[in-house]
Amino acid sequence: TDTVTIVAVLQKLGANEDLFALVFGESCLNDAVGIVLYRTLATFLHKRVTAGSVAFGFVSFIAVFLGSVLIGVGVAFLASLIFKTKFLRHHHTPLESCMVILFA
Repeated sequence: TDTVTIVAVLQKLGANEDLFALVFGESCLNDAVGIVLYRTLATFLHKRVTAGSVAFGFVSFIAVFLGSVLIGVGVAFLASLIFKTKFLRHHHTPLESCMVILFA
């Protein structure tokens, strides 16, 4: 199913914001895992499959995945610090909207 369609339907129905965040987050995580897994397995097209190469692929997958998670958590923490300030929220709504799009 198309996540954009589901998110649009959830907004139209006025669904709980937590449900909206869960669906969107799952979609992003699903896409990221698929990309990393594809890139890891694509390296085996040009190499012999040995125990060492499989172990290297596994370690590479875990390293890229954990690195991506750490970057995501860092950016999310920074964004939450910026968006939680009352000055930004009450005085600069257009700026806040632009920054949300920038962080996305």
